[in-house]
Amino acid sequence: MIKFDVEKLTVDVVLLKSCTTALGGSVRIVDEENSDDKEVYKKINVPMAIVRTFSARWKTSNYMKPVVTAIVKYDGHPVALERHPLGTLGARREEGLFEDDREWLSESIHNIKHYIKPLCKDGSTEWYFDGKFMYSFTGTIKSNVDRGVFLSKAGNFRAIEVTAIQLSHIHDSEKLDPSDRTCLAYVAGNGEYSITPPIWKRLADVGTKALSQSDSDEDDHRFDAIDEYLAVNLAFALKAGQVIGSLFGHEEIEPLQLPELMIRLNTVNLPKISSKVKSTYDIGMTFTQSMAWLIGMSNRINSLDSHMALRNILKYLTTKGIFRKNMFTKTAVFKAGFDLESVPVMTKDEALDNASTLSVSELMEQIRAGVNQRRSANEGQIVGSLFGAE
Repeated sequence: MIKFDVEKLTVDVVLLKSCTTALGGSVRIVDEENSDDKEVYKKINVPMAIVRTFSARWKTSNYMKPVVTAIVKYDGHPVALERHPLGTLGARREEGLFEDDREWLSESIHNIKHYIKPLCKDGSTEWYFDGKFMYSFTGTIKSNVDRGVFLSKAGNFRAIEVTAIQLSHIHDSEKLDPSDRTCLAYVAGNGEYSITPPIWKRLADVGTKALSQSDSDEDDHRFDAIDEYLAVNLAFALKAGQVIGSLFGHEEIEPLQLPELMIRLNTVNLPKISSKVKSTYDIGMTFTQSMAWLIGMSNRINSLDSHMALRNILKYLTTKGIFRKNMFTKTAVFKAGFDLESVPVMTKDEALDNASTLSVSELMEQIRAGVNQRRSANEGQIVGSLFGAE
Protein backbone atom coordinates (compact mmCIF):
# COMPACT_ATOMS: atom_id res chain seq x y z
CA MET A 1 0.00 0.00 0.00
CA ILE A 2 1.14 3.54 -0.79
CA LYS A 3 0.68 6.27 1.81
CA PHE A 4 -1.20 9.34 0.59
CA ASP A 5 0.76 12.61 0.62
CA VAL A 6 -1.52 15.62 0.11
CA GLU A 7 1.45 17.77 -0.93
CA LYS A 8 1.76 15.67 -4.09
CA LEU A 9 -1.65 16.93 -5.28
CA THR A 10 -1.23 19.64 -7.92
CA VAL A 11 -3.55 21.42 -10.36
CA ASP A 12 -2.49 22.52 -13.87
CA VAL A 13 -4.80 24.91 -15.75
CA VAL A 14 -4.49 24.20 -19.50
CA LEU A 15 -6.29 24.79 -22.80
CA LEU A 16 -7.87 21.48 -23.78
CA LYS A 17 -8.47 20.79 -27.46
CA SER A 18 -9.72 17.19 -27.40
CA CYS A 19 -9.82 13.96 -25.42
CA THR A 20 -10.08 10.29 -26.33
CA THR A 21 -10.39 6.88 -24.66
CA ALA A 22 -8.24 5.23 -27.34
CA LEU A 23 -5.02 3.47 -26.24
CA GLY A 24 -5.86 3.80 -22.56
CA GLY A 25 -7.04 7.42 -22.63
CA SER A 26 -5.41 10.81 -23.31
CA VAL A 27 -6.09 14.52 -23.80
CA ARG A 28 -4.63 16.94 -26.33
CA ILE A 29 -3.79 20.39 -24.97
CA VAL A 30 -2.29 23.56 -26.41
CA ASP A 31 1.50 23.66 -26.09
CA GLU A 32 1.57 27.30 -25.06
CA GLU A 33 5.35 27.50 -24.89
CA ASN A 34 5.70 26.60 -28.58
CA SER A 35 2.52 28.19 -29.97
CA ASP A 36 3.14 31.54 -31.68
CA ASP A 37 1.40 32.22 -34.98
CA LYS A 38 -0.09 28.73 -35.04
CA GLU A 39 -1.39 26.57 -32.20
CA VAL A 40 0.77 23.55 -31.39
CA TYR A 41 -0.66 20.66 -29.38
CA LYS A 42 0.79 18.01 -27.09
CA LYS A 43 -0.68 14.81 -25.64
CA ILE A 44 -1.07 13.92 -21.97
CA ASN A 45 -2.04 10.39 -20.95
CA VAL A 46 -5.15 10.40 -18.74
CA PRO A 47 -6.92 7.24 -17.45
CA MET A 48 -9.70 6.07 -19.73
CA ALA A 49 -12.37 6.20 -16.99
CA ILE A 50 -11.65 9.88 -16.30
CA VAL A 51 -11.80 10.79 -20.00
CA ARG A 52 -15.03 8.82 -20.44
CA THR A 53 -16.69 10.58 -17.50
CA PHE A 54 -15.51 13.99 -18.73
CA SER A 55 -16.82 13.40 -22.28
CA ALA A 56 -20.15 12.03 -21.05
CA ARG A 57 -20.75 15.00 -18.77
CA TRP A 58 -20.06 17.67 -21.41
CA LYS A 59 -21.39 15.66 -24.38
CA THR A 60 -18.32 16.34 -26.50
CA SER A 61 -14.69 15.30 -26.80
CA ASN A 62 -13.48 17.87 -29.38
CA TYR A 63 -13.52 21.66 -29.20
CA MET A 64 -13.20 24.08 -32.11
CA LYS A 65 -11.82 26.59 -29.61
CA PRO A 66 -9.68 25.11 -26.80
CA VAL A 67 -11.46 25.20 -23.45
CA VAL A 68 -9.89 26.16 -20.10
CA THR A 69 -9.54 22.97 -18.07
CA ALA A 70 -7.97 22.06 -14.74
CA ILE A 71 -6.00 18.79 -14.66
CA VAL A 72 -5.59 17.46 -11.13
CA LYS A 73 -2.49 15.32 -10.68
CA TYR A 74 -1.08 13.19 -7.89
CA ASP A 75 2.69 12.91 -8.13
CA GLY A 76 2.41 13.70 -11.83
CA HIS A 77 -0.40 11.19 -12.53
CA PRO A 78 -3.70 12.75 -13.73
CA VAL A 79 -6.57 11.83 -11.39
CA ALA A 80 -9.33 14.30 -12.43
CA LEU A 81 -10.43 16.74 -15.14
CA GLU A 82 -12.46 19.90 -14.48
CA ARG A 83 -13.70 22.05 -17.36
CA HIS A 84 -14.41 25.75 -16.92
CA PRO A 85 -18.17 26.08 -16.20
CA LEU A 86 -18.55 28.60 -19.07
CA GLY A 87 -16.98 26.22 -21.57
CA THR A 88 -15.33 27.94 -24.54
CA LEU A 89 -16.48 31.32 -23.15
CA GLY A 90 -14.43 30.78 -20.01
CA ALA A 91 -11.02 32.37 -19.48
CA ARG A 92 -8.12 32.00 -17.08
CA ARG A 93 -8.65 35.58 -15.91
CA GLU A 94 -12.18 36.66 -15.02
CA GLU A 95 -13.27 40.26 -15.36
CA GLY A 96 -15.22 41.75 -12.45
CA LEU A 97 -17.47 44.81 -12.38
CA PHE A 98 -16.35 46.09 -9.00
CA GLU A 99 -12.91 44.55 -8.58
CA ASP A 100 -9.74 43.87 -10.51
CA ASP A 101 -9.38 40.88 -12.79
CA ARG A 102 -8.67 37.66 -10.97
CA GLU A 103 -7.52 34.14 -11.84
CA TRP A 104 -10.22 31.52 -12.29
CA LEU A 105 -10.32 29.48 -9.07
CA SER A 106 -11.32 25.95 -9.96
CA GLU A 107 -13.45 23.89 -7.59
CA SER A 108 -10.60 21.36 -7.48
CA ILE A 109 -8.20 23.92 -6.00
CA HIS A 110 -10.86 25.04 -3.54
CA ASN A 111 -11.65 21.49 -2.37
CA ILE A 112 -7.99 20.52 -2.01
CA LYS A 113 -7.37 23.57 0.17
CA HIS A 114 -10.51 23.49 2.30
CA TYR A 115 -11.37 19.78 2.42
CA ILE A 116 -8.59 17.35 1.50
CA LYS A 117 -5.70 19.11 3.27
CA PRO A 118 -7.52 19.59 6.62
CA LEU A 119 -8.69 15.97 6.43
CA CYS A 120 -5.14 14.70 5.99
CA LYS A 121 -3.39 17.03 8.43
CA ASP A 122 -5.52 16.49 11.53
CA GLY A 123 -3.14 13.64 12.41
CA SER A 124 -5.81 11.23 13.64
CA THR A 125 -6.06 9.14 10.47
CA GLU A 126 -3.51 7.68 8.09
CA TRP A 127 -4.55 7.75 4.43
CA TYR A 128 -3.44 5.54 1.54
CA PHE A 129 -3.80 5.94 -2.24
CA ASP A 130 -4.31 3.49 -5.12
CA GLY A 131 -4.45 5.88 -8.09
CA LYS A 132 -8.22 6.34 -7.82
CA PHE A 133 -9.26 6.29 -4.16
CA MET A 134 -7.65 7.76 -1.05
CA TYR A 135 -8.70 5.49 1.81
CA SER A 136 -8.17 4.86 5.52
CA PHE A 137 -8.68 2.06 8.06
CA THR A 138 -10.46 2.25 11.39
CA GLY A 139 -7.83 1.19 13.92
CA THR A 140 -4.66 -0.66 13.00
CA ILE A 141 -4.37 -2.61 9.76
CA LYS A 142 -3.67 -5.83 11.70
CA SER A 143 -6.86 -5.41 13.75
CA ASN A 144 -8.83 -4.93 10.53
CA VAL A 145 -7.40 -8.14 9.10
CA ASP A 146 -8.24 -10.05 12.29
CA ARG A 147 -11.88 -8.96 12.28
CA GLY A 148 -12.34 -9.14 8.50
CA VAL A 149 -15.35 -11.03 7.11
CA PHE A 150 -14.39 -14.55 5.98
CA LEU A 151 -15.03 -15.13 2.26
CA SER A 152 -13.76 -18.71 2.32
CA LYS A 153 -14.10 -21.53 4.84
CA ALA A 154 -10.36 -21.55 5.46
CA GLY A 155 -10.47 -17.84 6.32
CA ASN A 156 -7.53 -16.93 4.10
CA PHE A 157 -9.68 -14.49 2.09
CA ARG A 158 -11.25 -11.71 4.15
CA ALA A 159 -13.25 -8.58 3.32
CA ILE A 160 -12.14 -5.38 5.06
CA GLU A 161 -14.25 -2.21 5.02
CA VAL A 162 -12.46 1.12 4.64
CA THR A 163 -13.43 4.77 4.32
CA ALA A 164 -12.67 5.96 0.77
CA ILE A 165 -12.77 9.19 -1.23
CA GLN A 166 -12.76 9.07 -5.03
CA LEU A 167 -10.36 11.78 -6.21
CA SER A 168 -11.82 11.88 -9.72
CA HIS A 169 -14.74 13.72 -8.04
CA ILE A 170 -12.48 16.30 -6.43
CA HIS A 171 -14.14 19.10 -8.41
CA ASP A 172 -17.65 18.09 -7.26
CA SER A 173 -18.30 18.71 -3.56
CA GLU A 174 -21.55 16.73 -3.63
CA LYS A 175 -19.75 13.55 -4.73
CA LEU A 176 -16.62 14.03 -2.65
CA ASP A 177 -18.10 12.70 0.58
CA PRO A 178 -16.37 9.63 2.08
CA SER A 179 -18.04 6.29 1.37
CA ASP A 180 -17.59 2.72 2.55
CA ARG A 181 -15.65 0.45 0.22
CA THR A 182 -14.04 -2.96 0.58
CA CYS A 183 -10.49 -4.24 0.35
CA LEU A 184 -9.61 -7.92 0.05
CA ALA A 185 -7.03 -9.38 2.40
CA TYR A 186 -5.22 -12.67 1.84
CA VAL A 187 -3.86 -14.28 5.02
CA ALA A 188 -1.19 -16.97 4.57
CA GLY A 189 -0.79 -19.98 6.83
CA ASN A 190 2.08 -18.32 8.72
CA GLY A 191 -0.05 -15.27 9.55
CA GLU A 192 1.46 -12.92 6.99
CA TYR A 193 -1.04 -10.96 4.94
CA SER A 194 -1.44 -8.72 1.89
CA ILE A 195 -4.26 -6.28 1.19
CA THR A 196 -5.68 -5.05 -2.12
CA PRO A 197 -6.91 -1.51 -2.85
CA PRO A 198 -10.63 -0.79 -2.23
CA ILE A 199 -11.73 -1.91 -5.69
CA TRP A 200 -15.16 -3.18 -4.57
CA LYS A 201 -18.22 -1.66 -2.93
CA ARG A 202 -19.15 -4.96 -1.25
CA LEU A 203 -16.97 -8.04 -1.61
CA ALA A 204 -19.64 -10.15 0.07
CA ASP A 205 -21.74 -9.70 -3.08
CA VAL A 206 -19.02 -10.72 -5.55
CA GLY A 207 -20.43 -13.20 -8.04
CA THR A 208 -24.05 -12.76 -6.92
CA LYS A 209 -25.41 -12.53 -10.48
CA ALA A 210 -23.44 -15.50 -11.76
CA LEU A 211 -23.99 -17.75 -8.75
CA SER A 212 -27.74 -17.06 -8.77
CA GLN A 213 -27.87 -19.08 -12.01
CA SER A 214 -26.22 -22.07 -10.34
CA ASP A 215 -27.29 -24.46 -7.60
CA SER A 216 -25.03 -22.76 -5.09
CA ASP A 217 -26.13 -22.23 -1.48
CA GLU A 218 -22.75 -20.85 -0.40
CA ASP A 219 -23.89 -17.60 1.20
CA ASP A 220 -21.22 -17.35 3.87
CA HIS A 221 -18.18 -18.52 1.89
CA ARG A 222 -18.65 -16.94 -1.51
CA PHE A 223 -15.15 -17.54 -2.87
CA ASP A 224 -15.52 -21.32 -2.37
CA ALA A 225 -18.72 -21.19 -4.43
CA ILE A 226 -17.04 -19.12 -7.14
CA ASP A 227 -14.34 -21.79 -7.44
CA GLU A 228 -17.01 -24.47 -7.79
CA TYR A 229 -19.23 -22.79 -10.37
CA LEU A 230 -17.02 -20.28 -12.22
CA ALA A 231 -13.79 -20.67 -14.17
CA VAL A 232 -10.93 -18.30 -15.04
CA ASN A 233 -10.63 -17.65 -18.77
CA LEU A 234 -7.81 -17.30 -21.27
CA ALA A 235 -8.39 -13.55 -21.60
CA PHE A 236 -7.30 -13.10 -17.99
CA ALA A 237 -4.20 -15.25 -18.50
CA LEU A 238 -3.09 -13.10 -21.43
CA LYS A 239 -3.81 -9.83 -19.61
CA ALA A 240 -2.11 -10.98 -16.40
CA GLY A 241 0.88 -12.34 -18.32
CA GLN A 242 1.42 -8.97 -19.97
CA VAL A 243 1.01 -6.90 -16.80
CA ILE A 244 2.82 -9.15 -14.30
CA GLY A 245 5.57 -9.95 -16.78
CA SER A 246 6.32 -6.27 -17.36
CA LEU A 247 6.27 -5.49 -13.62
CA PHE A 248 8.18 -8.42 -12.14
CA GLY A 249 9.75 -10.33 -15.02
CA HIS A 250 8.50 -13.20 -17.14
CA GLU A 251 9.64 -15.86 -14.69
CA GLU A 252 6.81 -14.70 -12.37
CA ILE A 253 4.06 -15.68 -14.83
CA GLU A 254 4.90 -19.39 -14.67
CA PRO A 255 1.66 -20.20 -12.73
CA LEU A 256 -0.35 -19.22 -15.83
CA GLN A 257 1.20 -22.14 -17.75
CA LEU A 258 1.11 -20.26 -21.06
CA PRO A 259 3.30 -22.85 -22.91
CA GLU A 260 0.85 -25.59 -21.86
CA LEU A 261 -2.06 -23.47 -23.12
CA MET A 262 -0.28 -23.09 -26.48
CA ILE A 263 -0.03 -26.88 -26.77
CA ARG A 264 -3.65 -27.43 -25.77
CA LEU A 265 -4.90 -24.82 -28.23
CA ASN A 266 -2.39 -25.82 -30.94
CA THR A 267 -1.05 -22.29 -31.48
CA VAL A 268 1.96 -20.15 -30.59
CA ASN A 269 -0.04 -16.95 -30.98
CA LEU A 270 -2.59 -17.01 -28.15
CA PRO A 271 -3.56 -13.30 -28.50
CA LYS A 272 -4.82 -13.94 -32.04
CA ILE A 273 -7.37 -16.49 -30.86
CA SER A 274 -11.03 -15.47 -31.24
CA SER A 275 -12.28 -13.24 -28.43
CA LYS A 276 -15.18 -15.67 -27.83
CA VAL A 277 -12.72 -18.50 -27.24
CA LYS A 278 -10.53 -16.33 -25.00
CA SER A 279 -13.52 -15.37 -22.84
CA THR A 280 -14.82 -18.94 -22.45
CA TYR A 281 -11.71 -21.15 -22.32
CA ASP A 282 -10.86 -22.54 -18.88
CA ILE A 283 -7.13 -22.17 -18.15
CA GLY A 284 -7.30 -24.58 -15.21
CA MET A 285 -6.32 -21.98 -12.61
CA THR A 286 -9.11 -21.40 -10.07
CA PHE A 287 -10.46 -18.00 -9.08
CA THR A 288 -8.97 -18.18 -5.57
CA GLN A 289 -5.58 -19.33 -6.89
CA SER A 290 -5.54 -16.42 -9.34
CA MET A 291 -6.59 -13.94 -6.67
CA ALA A 292 -4.02 -15.18 -4.14
CA TRP A 293 -1.29 -15.03 -6.78
CA LEU A 294 -2.09 -11.41 -7.65
CA ILE A 295 -2.50 -10.26 -4.05
CA GLY A 296 0.85 -11.80 -3.18
CA MET A 297 2.48 -9.44 -5.69
CA SER A 298 1.20 -6.34 -3.87
CA ASN A 299 3.84 -6.48 -1.11
CA ARG A 300 6.57 -6.16 -3.75
CA ILE A 301 5.21 -2.92 -5.21
CA ASN A 302 6.73 0.45 -4.29
CA SER A 303 5.62 2.81 -7.08
CA LEU A 304 2.23 4.29 -7.97
CA ASP A 305 2.53 3.16 -11.61
CA SER A 306 2.95 -0.50 -10.66
CA HIS A 307 0.28 -0.18 -7.97
CA MET A 308 -2.24 1.11 -10.52
CA ALA A 309 -1.30 -1.63 -13.00
CA LEU A 310 -1.87 -4.36 -10.40
CA ARG A 311 -5.13 -2.71 -9.35
CA ASN A 312 -6.33 -2.88 -12.95
CA ILE A 313 -5.54 -6.57 -13.35
CA LEU A 314 -7.32 -7.38 -10.05
CA LYS A 315 -10.36 -5.53 -11.34
CA TYR A 316 -10.09 -7.37 -14.67
CA LEU A 317 -10.14 -10.74 -12.93
CA THR A 318 -13.42 -9.93 -11.15
CA THR A 319 -15.12 -8.36 -14.17
CA LYS A 320 -14.01 -9.97 -17.43
CA GLY A 321 -11.74 -12.78 -16.27
CA ILE A 322 -14.31 -15.44 -15.31
CA PHE A 323 -17.26 -17.28 -16.84
CA ARG A 324 -19.79 -19.96 -15.86
CA LYS A 325 -18.44 -23.48 -16.13
CA ASN A 326 -21.79 -24.97 -17.16
CA MET A 327 -22.48 -22.55 -20.01
CA PHE A 328 -21.91 -25.25 -22.66
CA THR A 329 -23.82 -28.08 -20.96
CA LYS A 330 -27.03 -29.35 -22.55
CA THR A 331 -29.15 -27.76 -19.84
CA ALA A 332 -27.58 -24.37 -20.59
CA VAL A 333 -27.82 -24.67 -24.39
CA PHE A 334 -31.29 -26.20 -24.83
CA LYS A 335 -34.63 -25.18 -23.38
CA ALA A 336 -36.45 -27.65 -21.13
CA GLY A 337 -37.74 -30.63 -23.09
CA PHE A 338 -35.36 -30.14 -26.04
CA ASP A 339 -32.07 -31.76 -26.98
CA LEU A 340 -29.78 -32.21 -30.01
CA GLU A 341 -32.33 -34.47 -31.70
CA SER A 342 -34.83 -31.61 -31.62
CA VAL A 343 -32.67 -29.49 -33.92
CA PRO A 344 -33.75 -29.92 -37.57
CA VAL A 345 -30.88 -30.85 -39.85
CA MET A 346 -30.91 -30.52 -43.64
CA THR A 347 -28.42 -30.50 -46.46
CA LYS A 348 -27.34 -27.34 -48.26
CA ASP A 349 -29.43 -28.27 -51.31
CA GLU A 350 -32.51 -28.88 -49.15
CA ALA A 351 -32.04 -25.52 -47.46
CA LEU A 352 -31.73 -23.77 -50.83
CA ASP A 353 -34.81 -25.51 -52.23
CA ASN A 354 -36.78 -24.50 -49.15
CA ALA A 355 -35.57 -20.90 -49.43
CA SER A 356 -36.63 -20.66 -53.07
CA THR A 357 -40.26 -21.27 -52.07
CA LEU A 358 -40.29 -18.36 -49.63
CA SER A 359 -41.19 -14.78 -50.45
CA VAL A 360 -38.58 -12.06 -49.93
CA SER A 361 -40.38 -10.78 -46.81
CA GLU A 362 -40.58 -14.30 -45.32
CA LEU A 363 -36.89 -14.90 -46.05
CA MET A 364 -35.87 -11.58 -44.43
CA GLU A 365 -38.00 -12.41 -41.37
CA GLN A 366 -36.17 -15.73 -40.95
CA ILE A 367 -32.78 -14.02 -41.30
CA ARG A 368 -33.71 -11.42 -38.66
CA ALA A 369 -34.92 -14.15 -36.33
CA GLY A 370 -31.61 -16.00 -36.70
CA VAL A 371 -29.58 -12.85 -36.02
CA ASN A 372 -31.60 -12.06 -32.89
CA GLN A 373 -31.22 -15.62 -31.65
CA ARG A 374 -27.42 -15.50 -32.06
CA ARG A 375 -27.26 -12.10 -30.35
CA SER A 376 -29.26 -13.39 -27.37
CA ALA A 377 -27.00 -16.43 -27.08
CA ASN A 378 -23.85 -14.29 -27.12
CA GLU A 379 -25.23 -11.91 -24.49
CA GLY A 380 -25.96 -14.82 -22.18
CA GLN A 381 -22.54 -16.44 -22.42
CA ILE A 382 -20.31 -14.29 -20.27
CA VAL A 383 -20.78 -13.77 -16.54
CA GLY A 384 -20.39 -10.00 -16.74
CA SER A 385 -18.99 -7.62 -14.14
CA LEU A 386 -18.93 -8.79 -10.57
CA PHE A 387 -20.79 -6.49 -8.22
CA GLY A 388 -19.25 -3.12 -7.37
CA ALA A 389 -15.82 -3.38 -8.99
CA GLU A 390 -14.42 0.07 -9.88
